[in-house]
Amino acid sequence: MKIIAPVKSTEDLQKYKEAGAEEFYGGILDERWYHEYGKYIEYNRRGSYAEKANCTDWKEMEKMVQLSFDYSTPFYLTVNAIRIVEEQMPILQQLLADYKSIGGEKVIISDISLMKTLNEMGLAVTISSCANIRNQYSAQLMKELGCERIIFPRDITIEEIREIKENVPEVEYEVFLSNSGCKFSDGNCLGLHGTEVGALCDYCRKAVPEFYQVNGAALTGKEQMCLQKQNHQYNKLFSHACAQCAIYQLKDCADSVKIVGRAANEQKILEDILLTKQNIIIAESCKNNEEYLQRVIRPENGKWCIEYKNCYYCTDMVKKYGTGRG
Repeated sequence: MKIIAPVKSTEDLQKYKEAGAEEFYGGILDERWYHEYGKYIEYNRRGSYAEKANCTDWKEMEKMVQLSFDYSTPFYLTVNAIRIVEEQMPILQQLLADYKSIGGEKVIISDISLMKTLNEMGLAVTISSCANIRNQYSAQLMKELGCERIIFPRDITIEEIREIKENVPEVEYEVFLSNSGCKFSDGNCLGLHGTEVGALCDYCRKAVPEFYQVNGAALTGKEQMCLQKQNHQYNKLFSHACAQCAIYQLKDCADSVKIVGRAANEQKILEDILLTKQNIIIAESCKNNEEYLQRVIRPENGKWCIEYKNCYYCTDMVKKYGTGRG
């Protein structure tokens, strides 16, 4: 099981490789796209974050791709907007052609209508979590259409992952492991990230949100308390989402575990990679999941872990305490 991490520069790639990452993904700021469509019509779901979440020029992207090749570590370009319309295809094809010309080989997409174009260009296809592949039948279809990897959505369970892997073993599978445990469905998200007014998920993370009924009437005290409690838990999940306890269960059904955060703090990403690498080594030496749960190294922010409310997946320990996700 490999660790895949987000990168914006060769410096990131070198640091994360030394920490234990073996695969990388990232996007690029392309002037042609932004000249035509502006900042908020994104082709990779993080374009509006600009340099905070993307490589800033093609020369640096070429260095990243080549360095990744030198390390024998795959690099995946993010082109994962939920929908790409026909008018956008000429610029996108130019972008993909430039990516291939610098040695790029792998692309992450959400809109499966792009698959034929990528196959014709000789680019390997990874299906994003935003495509909502959550059963063996949709996974089988993606395989038949020519994808080589599927990224599962955030709200899938380990049992569902295992079932899909068993029934469609020819495809590689990637799962979320750390950060950005958004409570909204990946494939149904219509939010814009990084805008001046903020996305819906940003609004729901406000410290003191204001909730009202659909007709504008005030909520009862009990309703307000319930929603504020849910909002508080969402903040934990979004900021501290974690699946370290699930690594032993995931190691036989996931090819890669994803450290999320194209716009995240680089030190946090580095710490997540180091911790995940340690726990993968521990998991490989354990005889069973019970032994792993006794030896697993938890994140330093232990209070979230103790409450089991920021878990990506429903581990045995979470089931025991009756909390968590999945």
